[in-house]
Amino acid sequence: MPAADSICIAAVMKQEQPYIVEWVAWHRLLGFDIMIADNGGNDGQSELLLNLANAGLISYIDARMFTRAPQVLAYYAMFRLARRTGVRYVGFLDADEFFEPLSVAVAPGAGATLVSRLFAQTNALALAFNWMTFGSSNLIDISPEPVTQRFIGSAPIKFDTNRHFKSFCDVTQVARTLGSGIFSHLMLNPHGLMTEASRYSHDGLPMLFDAQQFGLTQQVSWINARIRHYVVKSRAEYDRKASRGSASLSRQDYGSSFFNRHDRNDIPAPLGDEALAMLVDAMRDLDIKAVSAHARRSRRNLIDTATMWWHARPAIRMLLARLLKEARHCFNRAN
Repeated sequence: MPAADSICIAAVMKQEQPYIVEWVAWHRLLGFDIMIADNGGNDGQSELLLNLANAGLISYIDARMFTRAPQVLAYYAMFRLARRTGVRYVGFLDADEFFEPLSVAVAPGAGATLVSRLFAQTNALALAFNWMTFGSSNLIDISPEPVTQRFIGSAPIKFDTNRHFKSFCDVTQVARTLGSGIFSHLMLNPHGLMTEASRYSHDGLPMLFDAQQFGLTQQVSWINARIRHYVVKSRAEYDRKASRGSASLSRQDYGSSFFNRHDRNDIPAPLGDEALAMLVDAMRDLDIKAVSAHARRSRRNLIDTATMWWHARPAIRMLLARLLKEARHCFNRAN
């Protein structure tokens, strides 16, 4: 369970196994608790998430039964969990989105500290941060290096897609103002909390929504923080993603035109060397803890199975004795 008074990032994931350790390690490094709703897949995602949960590294929500609008349904489930456990602020991201602090250096706890400070300064119900859209860096094949290391070229700030935002919300204030039950006024969207612009802060500034569509700001701000959005990755990874769709887009929404439109490598934007080194160390630590949790889980399952059979032995002996007695009785009667 997420810790009381923590600042948490929540995500729903489907078939994202190769990227989970990096994503979790990065956001834990920045000081966030993690909630992940597991929407399944056949790539080992569920097993990895359960290992991370057993190691106390994430809070796990089983969302494999959500087949229609899984992202939004999972967001509601995670918001209610956040409220029940006393989480202070919760943000909603995807597996290809990485929160990046800008007004402070990347350091342990820096992200959560920044979010907390901006809420205190603005007294907002929600904080919005714009995308920074990354292209393929002209990579074709999949490789094992971290996403944040492989893809170093992005679109410029004025790229229209960067007007999309993801958001954090003040859990207690939202629940008090909008409720959180089935019949409440709470409305969640793939971009976060749907409410008036006056209740939002845009990267520490007053919010101006796009009048035509929720989830877009009028201008892009990269002042205090942004969301590094690795939307296409390499061509092979994009094709694999397109074949299954996503939690918010259908397969029909993906295609060559989508890839070409978002494959922007205009400006160099590599993650800093120090930040990348911290991330690699955090990933290594996470891997060790996940493997250890898997070993403990396997041993526990083996012990539980052996214990079950051991306790079942008297019952088995009694059953065999009764069957043997009935067989002897039948044999005696026949003779």
